[in-house]
Amino acid sequence: MIETPSLVDQYCHGVLRTELGLGTFEAQLARTEGPPAPGTTLFDTQTGFAVRRWCPPLLGLEPHCTPARYLARRRELGVMEADRRLLRGSGITTYLVDAGLPGDLTGPTEMATAADADTREIVRLELLAEQVA
Repeated sequence: MIETPSLVDQYCHGVLRTELGLGTFEAQLARTEGPPAPGTTLFDTQTGFAVRRWCPPLLGLEPHCTPARYLARRRELGVMEADRRLLRGSGITTYLVDAGLPGDLTGPTEMATAADADTREIVRLELLAEQVA
């Protein structure tokens, strides 16, 4: 048998500690300059399709359930439990976390606990250069 290699997320941010409404969640799916094409949402992107296919089963739902049902289930479970299930279900064993972003995001230690995985903090060179200057 071939052994499955360990998965490493080579660059990530912490996860939000707050509940997200439909609009806020959708805005997190993609970094775009404008709104989605008429008649579509950001759930109609490749990222949106992937979220709708792979994430609901980790929360006890059918794949491709509606975005509203998916977010309702996240609220039912609570932020920490939903995050725990999603992170552990990813199969990632090591996260390289950029902890230098603003917002209510988990840090490397919280990510490690929630994911039951190793984490390492990424040091942003531009921030380090500003401190040295």
